[in-house]
Amino acid sequence: MRKLQMRKQFRAYGAFLIMLISTGFAAEPKVDPALTAITDRPSLPRVLLIGNSISIAYTLPVRALLADVANVHRIPANGGATTIGLRDLERWLGEGHWDVIHFNFGLGDLRHVFPGNKVQNEKGEYPRPGEGAPRVPLNAYENNLRTLINRLKATGAQVIFATTTPLKDDFHGYFAGHELSYNDVARKIVEETGIRLNDLHSVVVARCPELQVDHVHFNTEGNRQLAQSVAASIRAALTAPVMTGWPADKAKEYLELKPSQAGLRTELAITLARLSAAARPVPRHYEFIRL
Repeated sequence: MRKLQMRKQFRAYGAFLIMLISTGFAAEPKVDPALTAITDRPSLPRVLLIGNSISIAYTLPVRALLADVANVHRIPANGGATTIGLRDLERWLGEGHWDVIHFNFGLGDLRHVFPGNKVQNEKGEYPRPGEGAPRVPLNAYENNLRTLINRLKATGAQVIFATTTPLKDDFHGYFAGHELSYNDVARKIVEETGIRLNDLHSVVVARCPELQVDHVHFNTEGNRQLAQSVAASIRAALTAPVMTGWPADKAKEYLELKPSQAGLRTELAITLARLSAAARPVPRHYEFIRL
């Protein structure tokens, strides 16, 4: 009788422990370190990375490459399509100022989905060629991208758009070469709006067979290649907006001869003011603004 009571007690304890685990005492899921917030070093400029899973994978290598150059933040999620960007951009930008914003949208937009924005049908199948439709059609992508760029430029940051990386084979609703038309639209908008371009597509397109792991994402070497390009584009934006290495008199003369560059004077003046407010040294190539 006593043994039977003990067995019942052990079962009760076991059920209680299971209940505790299921209601909050279970180990918390691991958070990708790339999505973890960082603490700023006040003496360094602030950089924001916006993008999808491709950018999540190169975030940590970029931080390592720019460890003594910039505070490299990223949005705490997969940025997805431009529709997600429009919805969440204000929250991502937050209250602080940004010196450089490096961003991409594309893969989340061009991916084919079934009606209702479903990536799989009731059989668990992904769209095949001719099935479904892009999550964000090309004309809507263009409109969304323009809106996003205008908002990013309004922050006063140097804005860099990264082209969408290659799709070399059909995979889970992504179709080979579909990124090309989206990149063409993006390049046109980049040129019209005067922001910077980081052509990640061209960095890896020739080596996709050895750099990609599933026709979309990249292995360690592929992420290293992308990170190097991202870090280089950020360095260029931080240290040499346009006039790097130009003597002050030559820079001033150029602006006087090129009325179309009048906006550049305002852009650099804003940067100068921010450097001064942050008590950071003013790069020598900004000195012509004082003239």
